[in-house]
Amino acid sequence: MVLASVAFALMAALARHVSVEADPSLVVLVRSAIVGAVAVALLAVRGTPLRFTHHRHLLVRAVAGCLAMAAYFSALSMAPLTEVLTLQHSSPLFVAAASRISIGERVSRSSVAWLIFGFLGVLAVLGPPTHISLGSALAVASAASAAWAYLIIRRLSGAVDPDAIVVHFSAVALMFSLPWALNSQPSWDLTAPAWLALTGMGLCAAVGQVAMTRAYALAPAALVSGVSMTAVPIGAAIGIFAFGERPGLGMALGAVAIAASSWALTREGIRTPRPAASG
Repeated sequence: MVLASVAFALMAALARHVSVEADPSLVVLVRSAIVGAVAVALLAVRGTPLRFTHHRHLLVRAVAGCLAMAAYFSALSMAPLTEVLTLQHSSPLFVAAASRISIGERVSRSSVAWLIFGFLGVLAVLGPPTHISLGSALAVASAASAAWAYLIIRRLSGAVDPDAIVVHFSAVALMFSLPWALNSQPSWDLTAPAWLALTGMGLCAAVGQVAMTRAYALAPAALVSGVSMTAVPIGAAIGIFAFGERPGLGMALGAVAIAASSWALTREGIRTPRPAASG
């Protein structure tokens, strides 16, 4: 699981680094292509046929995932790495908040308390309303969209192979991002280091995907959910040394509140669906 956290933190850092040259649409395009190719390869190695069922749910999941990715990589081009990572990891709070309405899960009083505590952490990271940046708002939107996708994955659990879900999502994401990239990217004539960073970003996403899948297969969901938050301090360290970021007290307290709430909600049974299957 730590491997997955490192991979996802590096993915975010490389996406932020390359944002100087590459539009977020190109980042989404490259990530989708590489992760989709890895998912197809895994299906081939396992000898599992690629079958798509529950087409409506798969499409809704793909749309939610595309919105989450577009918002996430756009946020990384606008806001500090640590801030975006922290806010994006608040998605378990949105999953828990939506669970009772969307799939009829019972939410206990203690869960409500943890939800309030977690969202207070989100507010601490965002800061005063007058100082909320577009990048921060997009990071929260990404977390909410990702939660929507996770809830759909829950409904598909056991009905559709996780790697097939990834392939379907990657295919839709490619169709979504290609025209976006053609219209938004001023020039695809990037420097060699930029293309190398883009490729590394996609490979890190694929490694994180595989490692997360394995973690959820071998360990309790609460443990994996808690360990996944290590991506935030790892990203903070990268932000400090690579981008000169200096996270403040509000950021630190907010991150702790979000991490504690996410872990507690997962432990209480309002589990985040396996993010590894989310693409």
